[in-house]
Amino acid sequence: MTTADGAGLPGPGRAGVELRGTVQQQLVFLNTHWGSKYSFVAPAKPRDRWTAAARFGQHEELAGETAAELLERVRAHFQANKPAGDGRL
Repeated sequence: MTTADGAGLPGPGRAGVELRGTVQQQLVFLNTHWGSKYSFVAPAKPRDRWTAAARFGQHEELAGETAAELLERVRAHFQANKPAGDGRL
């Protein structure tokens, strides 16, 4: 589901992540790594976008054309807005 070097793991400095597998497998990956911080919705139709809503702060909504694009936005958003005292990443 991730690039060969394991770059799909959450964390900064992991640009160019490629998520593979079915939409359901990609959704499981996102929820496994980020589900406690974000609520994810997979596209219902082929032209729909992936979306996520933060479970903290102002509950901002993020979107991406692909699961990988959304993951990059989630990482950037979390780094810029992570709750005080949250040692993740």
